[in-house]
Amino acid sequence: MNYLKKNNLTVLIVTYSDRRKYLKRSLNSLKLFGNCLKNIVLVQNGVDYDLMSFLKKEISLPLEIFHLIIHKENTGSSGGFGDGIEEAKSLSGDFLFILDDDNVVPKQSISNLQELSLKSLERAYDSRIAISFYRPKHDQDSLKFKRKFDFINKSYVKNTVVNFSIMHKFFKKRYFKKRVNPKNAELFFAPYSGLLIEKELLKLVPPVFKDFYLYGDDTRLTSQLSYAGVKIISIECIFTKDLEQSWYQNKIEIKQQKNSIELFLTSKDQQNMWRPFYTLRNEIYNSRTLHKKGNLIFYVNLFLLVLIPFFIYLPKNKNVLRNYKYYLKAIKDGYFGRLGKINEELFK
Repeated sequence: MNYLKKNNLTVLIVTYSDRRKYLKRSLNSLKLFGNCLKNIVLVQNGVDYDLMSFLKKEISLPLEIFHLIIHKENTGSSGGFGDGIEEAKSLSGDFLFILDDDNVVPKQSISNLQELSLKSLERAYDSRIAISFYRPKHDQDSLKFKRKFDFINKSYVKNTVVNFSIMHKFFKKRYFKKRVNPKNAELFFAPYSGLLIEKELLKLVPPVFKDFYLYGDDTRLTSQLSYAGVKIISIECIFTKDLEQSWYQNKIEIKQQKNSIELFLTSKDQQNMWRPFYTLRNEIYNSRTLHKKGNLIFYVNLFLLVLIPFFIYLPKNKNVLRNYKYYLKAIKDGYFGRLGKINEELFK
């Protein structure tokens, strides 16, 4: 039994600004899904051109399969994907596939997906499954497919603060879980980009949390799915290609990536700190509202997150003192739920 059937797939893409050179390649790659593709939800998140005219001229897919959501202003990832997911749930087709506007799905990945047996996956992992397409150039876990175990599970994330826990330092092996298949990694959370999920499973969790505006809403949604019993599987041979680097990646060596804390405390340009501010603030909120299961370990972890990075990065960067005040503000705003779109003038 193939994973996807005829007229069974809805694709969701959110675009913004003027990213036509990426969007054209991303949309045209969807032709490879053939008759499985039923409809495409395309969210215009404040684009700078006539989207319908672009579709008519540049995209070799029938216009009738498109469902457009028009936002005159950029509503952020939470607004764009939030509205797009709700629209997709109302359309026919059992599966939803979410992409960024610079993602291309190679033919090889679609062939490998179609060779999967849904029944075999359900026997191995349970009936509630989502697939997170591997993103080789963007995945921050460089060892994902070099080990034969996973440790991202409910016990591992319990009382973590921005994925950190003092318990991991002393009892890491306690959280190891041997894989059913060494090439299939189990994730506790995943990005929107490349997420393939049965629409029925989205009924298990609340709608996308729009208060974040940018970053963290995908982590929150997929963490809630994991808590609800959905297994998120990443398979090495089922992947997407990213046409653009992410902001957290080194522009010279694409494999070198930085986490939000390092970006925050080592940033030379104050104007570039708004992205790590959103990321850290929203991760703190997720930590307190999703992963906090007790007081002692959680607050020990929070205290260490506040204190230790300052001393780690102080000798390395002369901007640490300036950046640290913004770092503390992001932690406080996230902890007390002061969310929403930030005033970027704060960083000028």
